[in-house]
Amino acid sequence: RLAGDWAMVGRLAIDRWLAATLDDAEPAPDPLVGTPPVAVTDVADLALVAAGQACARGARDDADLYRSRVDELLGPLRDAPPGPASRRARRRVVDLDYGWTFGANSRAREASRVLAFADESCPDANGHASAIRRLARLRGAELHVDDGRFDAAVATLETLADVRDDDWMTMEASSVLALVHAAAGNLDGADRRAAAVLASDLAELHPTALRAAHLARALCCAQRAERRSAAAHLAAADAAEPVAARPLTVAHRALQATLGGTTPGAAWMDSATAGHPLAAQVLVAAGALEIVDPQRRLVAVGGATERAVVRARQDLDRGAPEAAHSGLAAALDGNLTSVHVRTVVETRTLAAVAAAATGHADEARSHLRATLDLVAVSGVRAPLVERAPALVDLLERESGDDARRGLVLELLDHLRRAP
Repeated sequence: RLAGDWAMVGRLAIDRWLAATLDDAEPAPDPLVGTPPVAVTDVADLALVAAGQACARGARDDADLYRSRVDELLGPLRDAPPGPASRRARRRVVDLDYGWTFGANSRAREASRVLAFADESCPDANGHASAIRRLARLRGAELHVDDGRFDAAVATLETLADVRDDDWMTMEASSVLALVHAAAGNLDGADRRAAAVLASDLAELHPTALRAAHLARALCCAQRAERRSAAAHLAAADAAEPVAARPLTVAHRALQATLGGTTPGAAWMDSATAGHPLAAQVLVAAGALEIVDPQRRLVAVGGATERAVVRARQDLDRGAPEAAHSGLAAALDGNLTSVHVRTVVETRTLAAVAAAATGHADEARSHLRATLDLVAVSGVRAPLVERAPALVDLLERESGDDARRGLVLELLDHLRRAP
């Protein structure tokens, strides 16, 4: 720096930044401290570091500025001439971070494909090939989450999460996997993954993993009707160090809107966030099947079955059980295999309420038993708890097997404690 050799400073800075990135840490000291802004924009390695740091703090304008400057200095990545291959690898690592922070794009997807197969003997690796490969696979899976390709994401995340070590990538894969499971209604899988992360002494050092694990637990508790525990985990996620990660950000906003809202079944948030694949699934899992956007427009969330549930809620709340009974019958005639488990539980629960209110006692008992069986398997009991006061007579007459009867007694005890 004293000699003004900014090219040398850039080479040292980019090495320090990459090592810190692969350790999920901030480079210390900051490699750009004391570097004049003109040097940052004129030296490609310094601009790369600036872009990476902008991604870490969620500053999209700065990230765009410095990435564009790198492209101007070095040319588009696909046209990069032979030369320092390690610089190409670093550009792709920045592209990975950019996609995870601001949303999946073609450059991020390409970077994950290329870096996932970094060769130990390739100059791109520069001694970090194994860590770069794992980072590329982790970020690639997280990009799948952002794209809504949950099956592809789960397949990769499970492989990364099942490695027996305390590496931060293992921890982050486990926590993101827990969040995806929770959003899909796989509560046991989500709890197991999130609990392992939260029990680790290293969780506090890795805010992305910590936040994702708390969000997963909050969503699991919400689906079990454990609202206080859900609020506690959401508060813990709020208290964790901020992280710039688009899927986590939208999932967090969706949970804040549903758990902190005062309107049952609806949430106040912008439609763009609600339309994100993970946010939409979180909303459905939490039972918020409508959102109110900043323009006070009501926007539906989910598919046809969710819309049938919304109509049935409205019909029952306005004292029209016949309309609810008719609409739910049509919904139950459809194929529910691809419908979220929480929606199925609520559909069955509302059908039991509507049938009981319209004098179809045998049908009501049938729907209630189907609901109890599904709750016993899935653990998703929030819809049943919410409508249990309307089903007290049916619940008190339900005998069933031991598992079903145990759940009935638990529900009745809950109603006595919290009518």
